[in-house]
Amino acid sequence: MSRLNSHRLIAVFAIVFIGWGQADARPFRVSQLPNGSMIGCASCHVNPSGGGTLTPFGSAINSNYLVPSGRTGNVQWNAMLAMLDSDGDGVSNGRELGDPDGDGMTDASIQVTNPGDPNSFVPQQPATPAVTSFVIGGVTLREDVKNPPVPSGMQRFEIAFNSPVLSQTVGGIDIEGLDFVAFPSELLELLVSAPDLAISEDRMRLTGTVNLPEGAIYQMLIGRSEVAPIAEVQQYFLGTVELSDAVVSGVGILPEGFTLSDTPGAAVLIDLELYSKALMERDDIDSFERAIVRVANLNEQLAFELKHVPDGSYVLTLGHDVVDAQGNTVELVAFVGINPFTGEIDPASLIQVVNGASVTDLQIMLQPPLELVDVREVSVQSVDVENNSFSVQRNGQQVSVDVSQALTITLDQRNPEDIIAIFFSGNVEDLAQLIFPISDLMVGDTVSILGFPISGTAIQALIVIRQAPSQTRSADLDGDGDVDFSDFLLFAAAFGKNEGEPGYNAGADLDSSGAVNFQDFLIFANAFGKPVGGG
Repeated sequence: MSRLNSHRLIAVFAIVFIGWGQADARPFRVSQLPNGSMIGCASCHVNPSGGGTLTPFGSAINSNYLVPSGRTGNVQWNAMLAMLDSDGDGVSNGRELGDPDGDGMTDASIQVTNPGDPNSFVPQQPATPAVTSFVIGGVTLREDVKNPPVPSGMQRFEIAFNSPVLSQTVGGIDIEGLDFVAFPSELLELLVSAPDLAISEDRMRLTGTVNLPEGAIYQMLIGRSEVAPIAEVQQYFLGTVELSDAVVSGVGILPEGFTLSDTPGAAVLIDLELYSKALMERDDIDSFERAIVRVANLNEQLAFELKHVPDGSYVLTLGHDVVDAQGNTVELVAFVGINPFTGEIDPASLIQVVNGASVTDLQIMLQPPLELVDVREVSVQSVDVENNSFSVQRNGQQVSVDVSQALTITLDQRNPEDIIAIFFSGNVEDLAQLIFPISDLMVGDTVSILGFPISGTAIQALIVIRQAPSQTRSADLDGDGDVDFSDFLLFAAAFGKNEGEPGYNAGADLDSSGAVNFQDFLIFANAFGKPVGGG
């Protein structure tokens, strides 16, 4: 090799080595970021032309968001990468690139800045308070504190806004661009239904008279978006009695494999007495919603504090949007004191506030919400009355169905969808005459099941709907496919017994008359020695 060629080779090796040691400059990756062309290579590289030292944003991509990893990988833009604040300037990567949710859809109203440069960002300005003054019953309410009691009975209120947001509509008064919510909801209902409700000429003042009940307490939130963190809206605590100092506080526990999104989670306290009342009233508003008494956000450590909680028994729910290992946004939830599917209350786990004493240091595991299983028109394979269960065939597998917490009813002239709708409305009294005991279920009965999975081969049923059984039942009492001596022994043991008496077997009551008698014997004798279905 000549001296010239060796020098040329060394130079080539040097260029390759230096290039390899530097971070990859891959212009094609620019187009894989939302609004990437507006920043170019400078989002990932300190050198705006590309190559060389990586910015914090570029390091994050190189470490976790290339598929496949390495020089040929493509950027995987998703919710997890969007929610990170790689350069530590207080603004998420997604907001800096105009795609806060990481869904690939950019928002033209957001100014694009560099997620790799801590000096390039638009400071997030706190929202201007919507309300300048809130007076009710002569008490000027202050935000986020324990206000003095408001007199009960007929009281004037005046809410002053800092901009003309009020307008008269055919249906009443509209408050433009603001979200009002009260817990419990009755306070807001009283305000908007005041008989003398009026707005000022400048559209900045709302007045009226309300009849405040004795012993009532409320939390009201007023903001520009219902999804805004509570810290960014105006929050008032008020009541016609002195507010309690009790708090309910604790922390949610995040399962492995999930990362918090930048959408605030919430802790919700539901009054058991109000919940029961809402169920009894049977209105169109969700019973949980009517019974909410306190709401608070979960902070970055999933901690929460619900303030000024009066004495009572409460259900507590937590919810937070999170990002899974694949970058998908999912919701994790927790329910304390209630089965969310059946509405069954668990007295042992209810939150109890007694004599103004706080309930603190709660630790609650968040989990993905269970998905309902809807199984239609399958045949019962076996029945286990002692364990409140039966089995069916589903997708080629034997599946056990637990009915210990289920409503078991016989289908009448309504279709299953109507019955399921009644079940979830809570008005199950309408179905009372259709309820049957598990002991009345027979092998071969056709059923539809709504519940949630316990495992791949087990279902916790919420409702079991049985097709109306034929007047004459199968004499195959043991469910083995034929009518033989073992069935005769079961029939003989029940013979002469009436419904409600010890030893009565509904399966042996072949004509469904309520008694196992000679008529049933004739049916049994006719089927003896034959496979199920005759022959």
